[in-house]
Amino acid sequence: MDKVWKEYEELRSENNLTYSQKQRCYFASTKEDADFFFRSENMTVDYPFRSTRQVFGKTMLDSDDEKFTATKKIIGSYFSVKAVKHYEEYFLNRIISQVLSEALGDGQKEIDVEKSISNRIPVLAILAIYGIDASWETFTFERLYTLIRYIDNPLNSLEIANKCRLDIYDLLEQCMDGRISVNPSGMLARLDLSAFENRDDLLSTLTMVLTAGMATTIASFNSLMVNLYSNSGHALENSNNEKWIREFVDQTLRDFPPLHSTVRFVRSPFVYKNKPLKKNDTVTIVMASANKDEGKKPAGNFSFGKGKHACLGIQLAQSELILFLKQFLRHLHLYTVNAHIDDPMSGHSIKTFSNLRLIPVEHAKSDF
Repeated sequence: MDKVWKEYEELRSENNLTYSQKQRCYFASTKEDADFFFRSENMTVDYPFRSTRQVFGKTMLDSDDEKFTATKKIIGSYFSVKAVKHYEEYFLNRIISQVLSEALGDGQKEIDVEKSISNRIPVLAILAIYGIDASWETFTFERLYTLIRYIDNPLNSLEIANKCRLDIYDLLEQCMDGRISVNPSGMLARLDLSAFENRDDLLSTLTMVLTAGMATTIASFNSLMVNLYSNSGHALENSNNEKWIREFVDQTLRDFPPLHSTVRFVRSPFVYKNKPLKKNDTVTIVMASANKDEGKKPAGNFSFGKGKHACLGIQLAQSELILFLKQFLRHLHLYTVNAHIDDPMSGHSIKTFSNLRLIPVEHAKSDF
């Protein structure tokens, strides 16, 4: 078992809220604890030194200010079940088909999974939702990826991250003021601006949504690919079974969440499981551990959070993965992958399998 998962198992075995003197925080690692701290009104996401706050300022992602309620409702409407069903019909299937066609070609070459598949589908999907032409794919990806690297590890350059953020701001402004043509049915052309305090609030929110959605979905595509080949026998047997495909995607997200943990802060003192929690104490909610807490209530998948700060893009992420799997399963037998689910994952907060390659079966055989 990988060291990280072993540590999670040890945390759960204590069956109590664990305090780490070294990291100066409590760890909520069971389903019960994760559910409580996600939903508790005694907890807040507000913290001035969060890495997201350093690049985006205060947004609905990391603030409990009531002023963001209207913003969240407006943005959330573009990622609802109904909206995502519309996207599936009008462009998601087409985007995935295009990416797979370009990546797989004649099936004879080794494929860089991240570069050719995982990085592309989420970016093209969110650009289509915003109504921005696909020709901006590379520009957008390069800048968002730099932002993601800083958010995942603030030891990376804040100066470079902020430069990339301003580049995205400039693109969005040009799209909204008509210097760059956008799809009139897209989000940028139809967005109700009344909920935003000012232009900067609008731009930071739009950029934050772009970044957050791309980071987690890329990691999920990588995990899906590794899990798929680690269970290739079942996958081949169920290639036309839509129920199995949906359950497999859900299980992959449960077992390999893109974001292993997140933090909450005590808003006002209270006692939980005989532990006196003081104002501003930090609680790290380990979703990856809670998901492994088998047979315990509450049921459900913690990978995208719970409560009022649950990820707005969960429906979109699941849809992208399900549609991709439906299309890729017909090509599954042509390749093998150079990783296994027991391999260590890379990254700090955002965990992923890295350096993935799809290797044509005939080439793989010739290596032995």
